[in-house]
Amino acid sequence: MTQETNIPIAIRVIALDETDYFNFPSHLAPFVKEIHGVYFYDKNQHVYLCEITPSYALEFLYHNVIFVYGEFGADDNKDADIRAKIDELVCEAYHNGNPEYMHVNTVDYVLKGFQDSNARFRFHVEQDEMLPDDMNYDEYMEEMREELNANHVI
Repeated sequence: MTQETNIPIAIRVIALDETDYFNFPSHLAPFVKEIHGVYFYDKNQHVYLCEITPSYALEFLYHNVIFVYGEFGADDNKDADIRAKIDELVCEAYHNGNPEYMHVNTVDYVLKGFQDSNARFRFHVEQDEMLPDDMNYDEYMEEMREELNANHVI
């Protein structure tokens, strides 16, 4: 994607509850509370997918597992093994590298009401800046992906 250089880039990070997309073996399922797919996008970049409603292109970063701590016992070694197995299964989850598209009004509406509700979305980073003179938009977004993958914010 290309973008005019005079428009600021507004990086946002959002985590979507993707727990329902995972099916763990019965001996592991009680330990998982939620699994969030963490994505980033440019709030100022809208995409039109054969419709008049604009969408954000959500770029996948990683999965974040929220464990049910009450299910773990006193055996630290067993707990570590269970967590490692769950993490391994989540890391093996297929993601094709293509963006997920979500309507702008859906994301904005849910994020606006996030403080008031038990939303299935999580939101963290707001970073607005101008595109550096020495790189194009695609290079900047790839640099942001690397930075956000190396420094988990959610």
